[in-house]
Amino acid sequence: MTHNTPRTQRGFTLLEILVVLVIIGILASMAVLNIGDRRGDMLKKESLRITTLIDLARNEAILEAREYGLGLWRGHYQFYELDESTNQWAPLLSDTHLHPRELPETIEPLLEIENQEIVLDAKAPDKPQILILSSGETTAFRLTLEPEDDEQDPVVIELDQLGRPVS
Repeated sequence: MTHNTPRTQRGFTLLEILVVLVIIGILASMAVLNIGDRRGDMLKKESLRITTLIDLARNEAILEAREYGLGLWRGHYQFYELDESTNQWAPLLSDTHLHPRELPETIEPLLEIENQEIVLDAKAPDKPQILILSSGETTAFRLTLEPEDDEQDPVVIELDQLGRPVS
């Protein structure tokens, strides 16, 4: 018994394969673009966080007539408040927004005040390097957030004596 039914071949045409490859290529490039620069985003995000917190501390200092400061050390930073009765700086530990913070391990802070590099110790300083005064004045400084790898550019935060960004 012979069957004379035509055999249909199952498979993909070259055009179908090319369309699938193009779709995979587009999806892969979108994934790389979304994932590719996460560390650069982290630098920008941390820079924005620090400038926002400094601005918040500056506004609170003006509104509450209190003296604040910012201290940095390797991998960390924290805000301080001047106790006027003892004339001593004390870290703000329980403040909702101005509490001590840790920098991501891949970021190294470099601080310059009056064109001199400040060596950041491994432990918290006793008093802040950057003053944020009730008069609205701040210590003019340049803080560079250096990435761990050389593939990214560092992010620089530079503020003048009135707490305004220096361009």
